[in-house]
Amino acid sequence: MTTIQPTPTNNAAWAEVPALELAVTPLTSEEVLARISAAVADEKRVLLAGHNLHSAYLFHADPEFRKFYQKADIAVLDGWPVLALLNRARRQRGHTPLPSDYRIGSTDWLPGAIGLPEVSRVCVVGATEAANTKFIERAQQLAPATSFLGIPGNPWAPEHLDAVATRVGDFSPQLTVIGMGMPLQESIAVELMSRGLGGVVATVGGAIDQLAGEQAHAPRWTGRLRVEWLWRLASSPRRLGHRYLVEPFKLIRLLRTNRGAL
Repeated sequence: MTTIQPTPTNNAAWAEVPALELAVTPLTSEEVLARISAAVADEKRVLLAGHNLHSAYLFHADPEFRKFYQKADIAVLDGWPVLALLNRARRQRGHTPLPSDYRIGSTDWLPGAIGLPEVSRVCVVGATEAANTKFIERAQQLAPATSFLGIPGNPWAPEHLDAVATRVGDFSPQLTVIGMGMPLQESIAVELMSRGLGGVVATVGGAIDQLAGEQAHAPRWTGRLRVEWLWRLASSPRRLGHRYLVEPFKLIRLLRTNRGAL
């Protein structure tokens, strides 16, 4: 079995998750903020993503989606199963398991990133117009001196991309967050970067809606008990049923097929 390796362009420490044939970047929220701060200060372009079981499934099912993660500079642990499987591999190698601080979602680091002193221009792509506006209003309270460009992404059509690329390019953001859901947000990130978008570019899923107050956060206790996925499923069964109840089995089948082909 061989892990499909990314092509990192920074000094992040990549780690293999053999059970999922993935490479990840174990970082805490504070470490993510330090990397964003350094990237903006040094005017470096950094692509920041997160890995969970949904992204793992798409990684193995969709070659174009896989290319996105192979371009990523950072892929944090955005899911308890990924952290658990990484820790299993660490134990087998005689290493100490990583604590829960290394399981982070976009809502854990995004408010802090907006408040970084090095960040003065933030572009927010995604969500409805109402949610996008609310997110920026709340973000402006965290960083009154920061300039924001809000570009709603719902509804979205491919023909919107040219206009979006022009607006983002003219704004020249230091931090761009794209919350459109997988795999659309990844394809938009790749396309914008191919057109010259620099700075830190991060795919953040539903974080825009959540931090805007348009989508409920899972209670903290669900994370401690590792049942956050169940709370989300109960809250939105039609939207998340396939992801939580079907995709894990499809992922297992894909992994078995990959290993059988070696």
